[in-house]
Amino acid sequence: MRTRFCLAAVASVLVLATPNFAAAQGPNERAADAAFQEGRTALEKGNLLEACTKLAESDRLAPSGRAVLNLGDCYERRGMVASAYSSFLEAAARAVQANRPDAERHARERASRLEGRLPRVSFVVPKSVSAQGLEVKKDGAVLPPSSWNTPELADPGTSHTYEASAPGKSAFVATVTAEEGKTARVELKWPENNNAVAAVPAAAAPAGNKTARIEPVGTTASDSSSSNGSRTLAYAALGVGAAGVIVGTIGGLQVLSAKSTVDSGCANVNGVKTCNSQSDVDAASSGKTWSVVSPIAFGVGALGLGVGAYLFFHNRAKTEKQAFMLAPSIGQNGAGFAAAGHF
Repeated sequence: MRTRFCLAAVASVLVLATPNFAAAQGPNERAADAAFQEGRTALEKGNLLEACTKLAESDRLAPSGRAVLNLGDCYERRGMVASAYSSFLEAAARAVQANRPDAERHARERASRLEGRLPRVSFVVPKSVSAQGLEVKKDGAVLPPSSWNTPELADPGTSHTYEASAPGKSAFVATVTAEEGKTARVELKWPENNNAVAAVPAAAAPAGNKTARIEPVGTTASDSSSSNGSRTLAYAALGVGAAGVIVGTIGGLQVLSAKSTVDSGCANVNGVKTCNSQSDVDAASSGKTWSVVSPIAFGVGALGLGVGAYLFFHNRAKTEKQAFMLAPSIGQNGAGFAAAGHF
């Protein structure tokens, strides 16, 4: 087994370093060859960024099978499996043109090893929501209709932003991040009121797929903050009102108790209440104090309850009139956000 592995490794090196199987043409041949040699040297040293840059430059100056094959190897080492896969397929196609079956076989084998790891992204436009004049952009470039609903290769960790617009529709923006071995799907659904856009996970998304997180344009938290503030004030006013009523009630009971004590322990002498003990005097004084405090407390309590009730029911009515909900939707087959509301 060790001997077989060594032979395979040697064969791989020979194929990667093989002379150009699609001869370069034109005045850029020498520059392309120099860039290729620099790229190979950097690749052997593990300087992957420099190696990929030089190999890509070599293929740009004079397209060749050896350059794109080595570029695929460099991309794979960097974890850019989608770019590597595309480069290996391109190398195989060039090998066919150059009548090099050995190079073609090697390139296709390298590509097949990556198929299970490939990330993809897809923008889904159901027929039910397709609009006249709909324009879709991916990373700022217009995405042709032929690419809608079609998964596209993407390197792991790369983020891609989709934008959709149409006359009479609110703008749609969604950003997805590609993950190895998964397909990220963004599904467009225009809301009935056209004031917001939401993405919903596809019901039949394959296992491992996920729906992108959507952030509708123009949605703010100001209304929610205002509602929370009004609700807090309502509860505070209700609390003050309840406290006022309780204090007023206690005060009323104290007044009645003091009156009973004074009536039983104090005599009316020439129109003036005369008490025989200090406890009766204290009861009379307490009664006078509570007779002033109790009505004030009742007044404050009634005002607080009134204000609190107004704020509470007014805020509730406003919330019901302008209800809008943006809720996350997470499941086995996908995750996303769903928007619903009425105004």
